[in-house]
Amino acid sequence: MIFFRFRRCAVSLRAPYLFLFEFLAALTALRAGSFPEILCEGVLELCLLFLSVSDWERAVIPNPLIRLPAVCRTIFLLCTSGWQTLLLSLASAALLALLLVLISQIGEHFTGAGHFGGGDIKLFALAGLYLGVKRGLWCIILACIFGIITSRSIHRRRFPFGPAISAALICCLLLPG
Repeated sequence: MIFFRFRRCAVSLRAPYLFLFEFLAALTALRAGSFPEILCEGVLELCLLFLSVSDWERAVIPNPLIRLPAVCRTIFLLCTSGWQTLLLSLASAALLALLLVLISQIGEHFTGAGHFGGGDIKLFALAGLYLGVKRGLWCIILACIFGIITSRSIHRRRFPFGPAISAALICCLLLPG
């Protein structure tokens, strides 16, 4: 676990992310309208919290923690909005995932090292499913900002990106659609 010094006491760097999650989860619960929407976003936020801790400690994003909110969102969209909205959300997810694969391949070509893991790309696809293309692009930008802040604070070039993506996804849920 990575620590930093704050007034002579060691504080885990994941503590600010956990606080941010709790705060933003409360805000999204207040913003959400119907009970199914609150339930769907609650499942998403809970899975994001667990996968962020998993990525931070073991550098692994478990697939079931991506699948569960994806299935929940798919069922929610089918029951409330119909096929057209579901297909648009799936296209947004595919577009964001494709964009991240493209960015990763370009980065690998120029630097010789991969920049995004498979779990990060799947997490951005999940963001596309929940946010759509426009807010999904904002999620990418915000995740990169959170990632730069994290990278600077732990003084390493390689770091788990899942917590930054998760925090950005929850922040972007608060943006008007």
